Amino acid sequence: MPNSISMSLGSVFAGYVMHRTGRYKTINLTFGWLPFIGASLVASLRRDSSAFLTWMGIVRKPCLFACSPTYDYQAPLGFGNAVVLQTMLIALLIHLPESQMAVGTGFGQLFRGIGQVGGVAISSAIFQSKLDTELRRRITGPDAAELIEKIRHSSQVVGTLPPALQKHARDAYETSLKSVFIFSAGSTLLAFLVRAPIPDRSLDERERGPAGETAAPSTAPLSSSTTPAESAPVDDSDASTHVQPVRTRRRRLSTFESPDGAIDPERRNAR
Repeated sequence: MPNSISMSLGSVFAGYVMHRTGRYKTINLTFGWLPFIGASLVASLRRDSSAFLTWMGIVRKPCLFACSPTYDYQAPLGFGNAVVLQTMLIALLIHLPESQMAVGTGFGQLFRGIGQVGGVAISSAIFQSKLDTELRRRITGPDAAELIEKIRHSSQVVGTLPPALQKHARDAYETSLKSVFIFSAGSTLLAFLVRAPIPDRSLDERERGPAGETAAPSTAPLSSSTTPAESAPVDDSDASTHVQPVRTRRRRLSTFESPDGAIDPERRNAR
């Protein structure tokens, strides 16, 4: 629940800030540290960690490192990831020509999915490998191999073990989870360094054009029957007094808004 709320708030916050400022890189670099901080907090947890640090790191059950290897990440990780995902999507769209947006967003979602699946797979491999090593080092005896397999397949078995074996199993889980979140912290730090050189660009540039220029007014071609001599004379002295100022379109919070910022009832009814 805390992770879901923080991700929702992070997405709304990122969208609002980009709407107000017209920039995405500053907020990306500012809040891009939060995933690294959140993963580092989880990796630094111990059994005697304070309640505040535990809440800031993860929220699950009081039996830390002994209930389940899956935890709900808390505010820094969820909020930071939401801000990063939204700003990076906007950065991708603002640098793509309109004719390539479909292909660009498709590849963006493809690589995002690969990253998510690959991250889960690598983390699971690290956890299981480290857990197997730690359990085999701590638990010995004639039935140790069978017991280790049960512990690896279900963490609920830990609660049914004798106190001495419970301690060994909890220590193995603790060490294995730390390894996973150390890897996670390193990955988020690497991702931050990769995002740092991304160029910044105003969100208004697509509306104004690459150099803030507007299209020149089109002129109707002269009829074949009309000669330059027959065309009406143009008074250049009055041309400068009737030039209409170019008004820049404002960014819209909703697709129902007109470029002037008012709600367009015809657009709403058309939908």
